[in-house]
Amino acid sequence: AVASPAAAAAAAQVAAQVAEAAEEARKPRQALEALDADVRAAGAGDAPLAPALLLPAAAAALGVSTLRDADQTQIDLVPDATARRRARHVIAENDRVAAAARALANGEMTVLGALMNASHESLAGDYEVSSDVLDRLVAATRTAGALGARLTGAGFGGCIVCLVAVDRADDVIAAAQQAVPAAWLLDRISAD
Repeated sequence: AVASPAAAAAAAQVAAQVAEAAEEARKPRQALEALDADVRAAGAGDAPLAPALLLPAAAAALGVSTLRDADQTQIDLVPDATARRRARHVIAENDRVAAAARALANGEMTVLGALMNASHESLAGDYEVSSDVLDRLVAATRTAGALGARLTGAGFGGCIVCLVAVDRADDVIAAAQQAVPAAWLLDRISAD
C-alpha cells in the first residue's frame, strides 16, 4: 500500500522529532555547582563596596546615567584608570549576561562556560574583587573539566559557581578540595 501524502508528511515529522530527541540524549547533561571556599576576607569591611564607588563618576564621564547605557567603544573617555577598569568590567559584564541568556536558550553550554570564564577574569583583573583562594578554586575546577567557573557574590573570599558535565561533577569537587582543602559543595543543580 502507498501512504498518502499526509501520512508520509506525518511520518517524516515523527522521524525528525525522534532524531532530534536522540541528538539531545547524546548531549552531556550539565550541572551548576556552587562551592564555598570557607574563607572570609579578614577585615574586608566595606572593601566589596569600594569598586562600585567609582561607577557613578565613570558613567558621568561617558555622559550616561548608568553604565548599562554605555558601550565598550566609549571606555577610553573615562579619565581615571581605576574607574575605567571598573567601568570596562560592568559594561562587558552586561554584554556577557545577554550573551549567556542566548547561550542558555540555544543550549550552547561551551559558550556559556567561556562567558563564565571571561567574567571571572574580568572580576579578578578589572573589578579586582577576587582572591588567591577563589582563583585557585576556579583554576582547579577548570583543570578538572568544568566548562566555566567564576566567583559569585561580592568576592574577597566566599564562593564560586562552575558549569560542569554531570559525569565530571564529582571529579571537579575533588579537584577543588585538593586545591583548597576547606572548600565544600554548597549546592549542585542539574536537569537530571
